[in-house]
Amino acid sequence: MQNIIISIIGGDIRHIYLANLLIDRVKEVKVFGLNHVKLDPRVNRYDNVIEAINKADIVIGPIPFSTNDKTIKASLYNKDIYIEELFISMTNKQKLISSNFSETATEMATNYKINIIDLNSFNEFAILNAIATAEGAIKEAIEASDISLHGSEVLVLGFGRCAKVLADKLQGIRAKVSVTARKKEDLAYIEAYGYTPIDFKKMNSTLDKYDYIFNSIPKLVLDESMLCKVKKDCIVIDIASSPGGVDFYAAEKLDVKAILSLGIPGKVSPKTSAEIMWRIISDL
Repeated sequence: MQNIIISIIGGDIRHIYLANLLIDRVKEVKVFGLNHVKLDPRVNRYDNVIEAINKADIVIGPIPFSTNDKTIKASLYNKDIYIEELFISMTNKQKLISSNFSETATEMATNYKINIIDLNSFNEFAILNAIATAEGAIKEAIEASDISLHGSEVLVLGFGRCAKVLADKLQGIRAKVSVTARKKEDLAYIEAYGYTPIDFKKMNSTLDKYDYIFNSIPKLVLDESMLCKVKKDCIVIDIASSPGGVDFYAAEKLDVKAILSLGIPGKVSPKTSAEIMWRIISDL
């Protein structure tokens, strides 16, 4: 990687750590849309996309790539960076590394012949990021409630990578953990791990017992008909990809405290997240 030029466009605090990590490992690090005092002075800053990605072998984008299919996410920059502007400026020899590319963004990349690599397609990346996501979700829950997680009745919706790690962390602090799933095999694993298995189809009959509910399913699960059954002092934490799995309008109407918690790794452990990104990128 010593002869590689890497450009970072947009992003958040984890991209600052990534730029600083890369500076001693690659030929040059160029950034645009990252204004932060912690950025190593050896990192080259640019005022526009064209100059920032010129001669770069790899372009690293934000996580997620975009939330509106028009601009890329750039939480440390006060102007919009348009997806089309980036794609027009890139060549088909460059690699664009980011995550959570929508169908629209993927189609645009195809039309512009852009070689995109989604970090979430690497199990290692997703699993390691699930650790930070779980820790951050627990932090959110503790800060939002007046009761301890220890000994509380907790429901985890879903049994994917994030949910598995989250359930394990919750059990580690002695919460009473129940987990929902659809597949019989998953329900068997849930029981084997020492959690209470809940068939997804029968979940609504148990909702009134939980002090905390964590959703990891990226489609509407907790609609108004479900939310009206939860305890009034229950804390609902949604860690699923946008738009999440909770009807937040209904939650507000029913006076249920529901929190949409996106991009947790970049918020609670940006340095570790940057190191995980580098592990994947260095093997490409």
